[in-house]
Amino acid sequence: MKFIGIAGGSGVGKSTLCYGLVDAEPEVFEVLNLDDYQYRKDVPNLPVIHGQINWDHPDIIRWSDLMADLNKLRSGKSITIDVWSHRSNSNYFKHGQMISRTLQPRPIVLIEGYLALYNSKLNEQYARKYYIDLNEATRAGRRKDKVIYEDDIVIPMHNKYVEPTKKNADIIFNVGQMSIKEVQRKVKEDIIAAFLL
Repeated sequence: MKFIGIAGGSGVGKSTLCYGLVDAEPEVFEVLNLDDYQYRKDVPNLPVIHGQINWDHPDIIRWSDLMADLNKLRSGKSITIDVWSHRSNSNYFKHGQMISRTLQPRPIVLIEGYLALYNSKLNEQYARKYYIDLNEATRAGRRKDKVIYEDDIVIPMHNKYVEPTKKNADIIFNVGQMSIKEVQRKVKEDIIAAFLL
């Protein structure tokens, strides 16, 4: 089993990339969304900025739970996690309920999220690390859920915690210069050449 990190700012296409790979090769790829390891909003002492929970801060992630789950997957065990993110729970913003999702061990587990390359211990687990890059103006236009304090939270947190993780990537793809489908093809080719041949 190989863990692959896929990071980048909100709106760059990380989830689209990962789920495209899963859909094409479901017996090879599995995706784990870092968003599903965020603390719940009723947990005390979460990072706050301007009176709002700062969901873009690294301290919002349950890193130890994530690492424990990766160890289970690596040992061949399935994991069950409560999810709110993306395709796994597409109606979350209507009903506000987490649902359980079971992930099976696969040869390639894609770990995607804005902070996927932030944690040094997590970076040590990766066989390959990718960063999906895109300028802020285009990312902002792609974000579905506008944040009240976008200029005070989202952009500064990206500049402080996400953008610097590019230096941890093995390969950086700029989706302003190529489509996410092209990136998906290149990532798949790279992974197959490195680990599946």
